[in-house]
Amino acid sequence: MSYLELLTVFKIILKDKEEELKACINRLKSGLDKLTGANIEVAEMQIQLKELQPELEKSAIETSELMTQIEVEKKEAEETQNIVSKEEAEAKVQTDEAL
Repeated sequence: MSYLELLTVFKIILKDKEEELKACINRLKSGLDKLTGANIEVAEMQIQLKELQPELEKSAIETSELMTQIEVEKKEAEETQNIVSKEEAEAKVQTDEAL
């Protein structure tokens, strides 16, 4: 192999390696751009979360109060149902006695 042939082979290998490096650099830049974009989106979501935090806390309190109210109304409904059941039983007894 002559010196010129060796230089030609070296140039070909060098060109291939340069292309590989360019592809790697482009892939890294693309990944970095995606990470930067994700960072920006996360920062925006954190700001939105901070803005919504008072509303979320208010909603949680309202939900808790509503659950308490539902429990009270449920107990009242059970009491009313018990009274109605007793009255129904008494009415049935009276109906049976009248027959």
